[in-house]
Amino acid sequence: MFKYIGIVFRLIIFLIWNYLTWILYYSRHKDKYTLEKRYNKTRKFIITILKRLHVDLKVQGLEYLNDENIKMITPNHQSLLDPLLLIALSEKPISFIAKKEVAKMPIVGKIFKIIDGEFIDRSDLRQQIKILKIMDNSLVSKEHSWVIFPEGTRNKDTKNVLLNEFHPGTFKVAHKENVLVMPVVIEGVQKVLSTKIRMRRYSVIVKIYKSVSNDDVKAQNSTEYRDYIYNLMSEELKGLKQIESKNS
Repeated sequence: MFKYIGIVFRLIIFLIWNYLTWILYYSRHKDKYTLEKRYNKTRKFIITILKRLHVDLKVQGLEYLNDENIKMITPNHQSLLDPLLLIALSEKPISFIAKKEVAKMPIVGKIFKIIDGEFIDRSDLRQQIKILKIMDNSLVSKEHSWVIFPEGTRNKDTKNVLLNEFHPGTFKVAHKENVLVMPVVIEGVQKVLSTKIRMRRYSVIVKIYKSVSNDDVKAQNSTEYRDYIYNLMSEELKGLKQIESKNS
């Protein structure tokens, strides 16, 4: 409880000020600004949030994230802060596929909308297909990069489950259209908002892989593609957990 009070104290005025001065307006008038302008404004805002949350990022492979390639970025999902980390690290615009509940969050929902994110209704298969098609078309036409969490939801038991199963359809466009896929492994971010862990600084590791194509993976179908990415990320998480346990 005291930890959340401290977080609110550090952020509340900053969040309200930004919400009233530009977030609400940008979300309602996206067409007045380019995606680049909206994204850069959002990124500066998020970098400040992470600083006030005392997050120390240790990043490997940042040059791959900020190269010229348009790609589908597929991170594991440990915390509500995962999207913020990726926006803070990516100099070029990225958009997100998120569940429809995120759209109702006062600030996060508006931010996702500002950077052209899309929201999926898990109870409506037709709507899911429609939204995924928007992302697929954008990737194929090389408009800008997208982030989709292949686990579909946050892993709330990171001690016992390194990585939840990936949704089978995540890699269909990558396999069919040879779209580049960038696996990203995040470890430690779940501690930042946990009431059970109080630290002065929160060290978060982000491992970014070089983008791969189906020519690299040589998958016969999207299921094989999914398994390749899953195993790659799972082994990385396993290694990070072992290092963490030795240091603790």
